[in-house]
Amino acid sequence: MAEAEEQGLISGSIDDFLLALADGVHKTQRQLSQMSIAMQPGQPAITYQLPKVDFEFKVAFELAALDPSDAAGTTALRLRPQGTGPAQGASAEASSTIKGSFVAVPAQGGKPPPVVDIRLEKDSARTLRIQVSASTAAGEMLEGVAVEFNVERELSRQLNLAAGLEHELSEKTDVWHGLVHTDSNGRAETVLEVDPEEPANTLVAVLVDTLSESQIVTFKIE
Repeated sequence: MAEAEEQGLISGSIDDFLLALADGVHKTQRQLSQMSIAMQPGQPAITYQLPKVDFEFKVAFELAALDPSDAAGTTALRLRPQGTGPAQGASAEASSTIKGSFVAVPAQGGKPPPVVDIRLEKDSARTLRIQVSASTAAGEMLEGVAVEFNVERELSRQLNLAAGLEHELSEKTDVWHGLVHTDSNGRAETVLEVDPEEPANTLVAVLVDTLSESQIVTFKIE
């Protein structure tokens, strides 16, 4: 890399430069998001956002021998900033301009963010009804959303061990339905049924996963 810098060559790829530029835009916006100007009482504070960042790369491509003393004549395609002289040993040259823009877009495509609500209802000492409600922050119920329910046996074992109970859950302790889609009211539910042989005070952990959000529900057997 030191040799490339001495000859004015670009040591990274175009992908590296685009990623570095995107990272710089992200850091700048993050700093701007932390800045605000207080307004009159009752009025929201003013914040700043980068709506668009244009960029332009002007680079020259050159074909040069990797090792002038190599009889096989092995060559490599190298990049350097346009306007600088060709590196030693370059045999062919071309230039190009790469233009583009980073444009700010609303999160969630401009839609209100989703809201997941979980409610628990004990049907009996060994059955727990788990109800999930999926909606938007604007109150619109979301139909057809996949909700996964899984008994986390290893986590349950660790929780029980921490509580002084060395016990592993029975395979019969499980949920009725592992995958449920929300109905027209944005609701999905399943029932956790515990094996009658499970000892009292055993903890059962259930993972509820939907809309890229995961929550753990814990049920203590009476």
